[in-house]
Amino acid sequence: MDVVAALIKLKPNSQDRVREWAEAVNRRKDEALATLSDESVGMESWFQVKVDGQDYLLCFMRCESIEQARQSGKTSQYAIDAYHKQFQAETWVAGTNISGTLLVDLVAAKKGR
Repeated sequence: MDVVAALIKLKPNSQDRVREWAEAVNRRKDEALATLSDESVGMESWFQVKVDGQDYLLCFMRCESIEQARQSGKTSQYAIDAYHKQFQAETWVAGTNISGTLLVDLVAAKKGR
């Protein structure tokens, strides 16, 4: 199981586009979840973060293999993945994806099991 986090710097004035993207993904949740299943991703969360006046996205993922997830994403035929790639090209500052280092990963057992 891979657990990854990334901090992505956004281009100036991207806030409206970020909100539009988040609304679209939430509206198309069934399609987005289908892509996660194909990529063996168990959980993916996105946060908007502001640091010293600069806007970022923070992505947190739990997957079987990050390499498998990336490869599946590259070859995906889902329209939602094409939409995400377009969003990325429009809003992300190229070369600024900062990967985090996992320090603690706690997963609570479900009660009653």
